[in-house]
Amino acid sequence: MVYSQSFITRRFVFRLSTRFKCRIKEVNRLYGILNVLLFIMASSTPLCSLCELLSITKPSITWCTTCGKGLCSECLEHHSSSKKTRNHKTVPVSDYQQLPIDILKISEYCEKHNEKFTVYCKNHACPCCSICIIEDHCECGDLAKLADVIKNIKSSDAFRDIKDSFADLADNIKKSN
Repeated sequence: MVYSQSFITRRFVFRLSTRFKCRIKEVNRLYGILNVLLFIMASSTPLCSLCELLSITKPSITWCTTCGKGLCSECLEHHSSSKKTRNHKTVPVSDYQQLPIDILKISEYCEKHNEKFTVYCKNHACPCCSICIIEDHCECGDLAKLADVIKNIKSSDAFRDIKDSFADLADNIKKSN
């Protein structure tokens, strides 16, 4: 089973707190320190995930957002030409590293089942993989394709208003400096 970084961090901090009988404040402080360390690790140049499997240490130049893996130039060439991965979205590692940590934590895959999210449950306001639908959402009547929901959100008036508000906020910050 594959766990997310934040789940592992929380689990580690919980084990520390129970093992050493720490107080909640101390646990929260430890959790914050670990998140900062994880951020520092994430902001350093990641290694090519495919080369690492072969015990080769090469820096990645591209990040595949679909796979969630870094790729060196050679592996990117294979990745781009492979039938299964040629339509994956990739971005330069430098652009990927500039994203806020909260954005980096967003996954296209279900933590519980390690499957890609495909459906959005409007009743529970959450994305679902095919197993989640069967196990937890089979009686929910308001399911939609996740791709359609995302497309509708990006073109909605509320999204444009939020985008404009952020642009105004950025302008105000620039003017005040």
